[in-house]
Amino acid sequence: QSQPLFNFLAHPYGMAVFKLLYFLAENPGDAFTRNDLLDRVLGEQAYVIDRNIDVHIRSIRKKLEWPEIISTLRGYGYRLDLPPDAVI
Repeated sequence: QSQPLFNFLAHPYGMAVFKLLYFLAENPGDAFTRNDLLDRVLGEQAYVIDRNIDVHIRSIRKKLEWPEIISTLRGYGYRLDLPPDAVI
């Protein structure tokens, strides 16, 4: 039996990190630039820069069972690569 990729009870996430992870999980395999993620996920939050996304991705990877499922696309952005039998 597959284990969930995200254990929200064991690793609480801040709202911005949760929104980012949720967005990526809703769009597996799709690549997004940092600016795309800022606009679509964080929106009109107070003060954000594109490197905030890097910090949030790092935080997510530390808490994932399989951190390698978030791919860094050098010079572009990020993509969530879910295995076919993934349970979210």
